[in-house]
Amino acid sequence: MADEEHTGRVLTCGIYRTAAPGLEVRCGYGEEHLLRSQRVAEIGSGRELAEQWRRAVLANGGFESVTGTTTSRYAARPTNPKET
Repeated sequence: MADEEHTGRVLTCGIYRTAAPGLEVRCGYGEEHLLRSQRVAEIGSGRELAEQWRRAVLANGGFESVTGTTTSRYAARPTNPKET
C-alpha cells in the first residue's frame, strides 16, 4: 500500500518460509523495519492473516493499495507522511 502524497514509503506484507516449522507472515517498511510478524501453520492461513492485516490498514485510512505486484505480497503507502 502506498501514500497518496508519494513519499516513497511502502508498507509490505509477505509470507516467508523460515528454519522453524511453518511459515511467518511479516509486515513492515522493508526487511529492516519490521512492524509485525506472526507464525502460521500453512500457506492458506498465512494468506488469510495477510488479508486481515491489509483490510485493517486500509480501514484505518491513510493508505492506498499498490497494484501490479508480482508476488503474493501486498503493498501500501501512507496517505499522510506525518502519520508514519
